[in-house]
Amino acid sequence: MHLRNATREANWERFPVTNTQSYIYYNLGCYIARELSGSSVVLTVADGKELLESLHTAASFHRIPQKLVKGDFEQTDGDIFPILGKVDTGLKIALESAKQALLAPPTPATKPSVFEAITESWKLLRSALFNQPT
Repeated sequence: MHLRNATREANWERFPVTNTQSYIYYNLGCYIARELSGSSVVLTVADGKELLESLHTAASFHRIPQKLVKGDFEQTDGDIFPILGKVDTGLKIALESAKQALLAPPTPATKPSVFEAITESWKLLRSALFNQPT
């Protein structure tokens, strides 16, 4: 699957934009949840390991819009909602923790904004075009 392959890449741009990485991991988590929703057994934390890792990694990079996260967790047509009725207590608690991590405000020191990424990219471009130091 392409999203799993993308997580193996350290960087796709001259200046890494954490927003892109966040969406890759979040979408991977949503895809895994859809895969798990077809299960006929009660899902445990062990079953949801890759899902939980993907969601927590997404939260560690950058904030996913709250509306998207809430929709995926709380609405019947959301990507994660369909498995919530098929999970044991441990996985339910772990998924709630992942949801809260995704909804938490970003930490400015570790999560550069898109503006900061654009500014850094401009510095690199200016350096390349005009031989000016960054």
